[in-house]
Amino acid sequence: MEFEIDDILAGAHFRKNGEAFSEQSYLDYVGGHLQGNSLSRKCNDLLELSEAEVLIEAAGMRREDAAKTMSAWRASRNRFAHGLLVINSSSDKVLYHKGCCYDVGSHVDEFFDLNAKVLGIMGAVSSLHTEHWGKPALREEGGDPDHPVVARAVRPASSDLKNAEA
Repeated sequence: MEFEIDDILAGAHFRKNGEAFSEQSYLDYVGGHLQGNSLSRKCNDLLELSEAEVLIEAAGMRREDAAKTMSAWRASRNRFAHGLLVINSSSDKVLYHKGCCYDVGSHVDEFFDLNAKVLGIMGAVSSLHTEHWGKPALREEGGDPDHPVVARAVRPASSDLKNAEA
């Protein structure tokens, strides 16, 4: 979802400046500027685009409702992305995030409901995609799915082995 938002924001940036842009300038803008922004900021920036607002309203949604949906979706997404799955004293699996425990089943259902609504919003603005859509601009190691980071076995230093034997 975030790649879609990045693509639309990059296209809006270049259109606003009246620039023709190459694939490389697009990738540089996405990788060098947008990927440093929070998902919250990107969602807000997307919804503030006048052309996005027109498309969202044409799809029968109000911008304010879309903003509330995106905010709730981000909160739910963050619980799963940054939370921990733990087992409580009753042997129930719960999701722990920022000091709160959440029932996993109900939050999965909530996330899927919100995801469906966000997909509706993204479908409404899909005509804003650029011709470079679908080309991730990840610059960090392991950002390319064809070249993932390979785990290396961690071995103790030889001095740690000597200390362990003593």
